[in-house]
Amino acid sequence: MKLTRLEQEVLNQFVSHLGQVCPKQIRSVILYGSKARGDSTPDSDLDILLLVKDRRQIDRDKIYDFILDAELEHSIDISLSIYDAKEFDRMTRWQIPFAANVARDGEVLWRV
Repeated sequence: MKLTRLEQEVLNQFVSHLGQVCPKQIRSVILYGSKARGDSTPDSDLDILLLVKDRRQIDRDKIYDFILDAELEHSIDISLSIYDAKEFDRMTRWQIPFAANVARDGEVLWRV
């Protein structure tokens, strides 16, 4: 994993924020992509996968408000994908390339 101190701080704040806005829904927070693989460039974004119990039960506005604020305040690009944990498990079993890449390269930041 190749993160700057600021990126690590923003990720820690994000995980903490999730614990406040939807603690019962979060199953995993995973960093994937070039930052997780360690081959990022200065222009690389933070690719984050949020696995939840039920996407319909989370407050997306509060989640994306945090991301927008972090992007504007720190000039960090964040790409967030949100999936139901069961849905993502199916994608993994079906060997969907996105799920396979996350399974191979992802770094778990938080898990129930």
